Amino acid sequence: MTRTKLTGLPPEIRNSIFDLALVHDGPIPIASPRKKHVLRTQAHSNFACLLRVNKQINQEAKALFYSGNTFIIGNGYWGSTTYPNVQALKEFIKRVPKDCLALIRNVALYTYLARGYDRPSMYHKIRKEETSQLETISRAMTKYFTGLERVSATILPLSVVAYRSYTFEIKHEDIGGDIEAVAKPLRRVLAMPSLREFCFQIESARNIEILVAAVGEGKDNAKGMIKMVTGDGSLL
Repeated sequence: MTRTKLTGLPPEIRNSIFDLALVHDGPIPIASPRKKHVLRTQAHSNFACLLRVNKQINQEAKALFYSGNTFIIGNGYWGSTTYPNVQALKEFIKRVPKDCLALIRNVALYTYLARGYDRPSMYHKIRKEETSQLETISRAMTKYFTGLERVSATILPLSVVAYRSYTFEIKHEDIGGDIEAVAKPLRRVLAMPSLREFCFQIESARNIEILVAAVGEGKDNAKGMIKMVTGDGSLL
């Protein structure tokens, strides 16, 4: 193994350098890549460079990149370059080594629902198209993200893309339809042995408490794990 100035530094200093170079300020969306002119963040570029230094740095960089960042997973439009979606998740799982997937600790789960207009006011409409993709996502998470510790779930309309921030301008809309169809895949994630915290963005739906209750139903440990948070991540 080639020895570099970086490997000669104490481990705690190397970790501090990796933290600055590899941990994003915001979450990383798992969306389908553009075929041309792929945009890369500085952290992605740093990551790619560090992987080529030597085997030791490669392993240390991978460990921090996947364990230190939050990844956005969602059931947005299939193949979308802007919405986190199932096609992108499948490619991500295929491309990333299994041992690295197992290092992921934090996931932001964007649950996209259609806009409903057949009521006096707009609402989040539960449809089979979206819930079937949630089932796929939950199974993938339980199979591959075996080190997952924290999930933050947000309900979003398919008309909104939210990577770094979301103002929750639609907070007065209800979730309408079969709540259990959404709760079931979320409950599967809640049952993961490694999970410590499952947060719901309270502003993402006016009746979010109904969904939260359905997800926690029958789970003895749900009360301590499920939390309600505001848009900026503050606990209620």
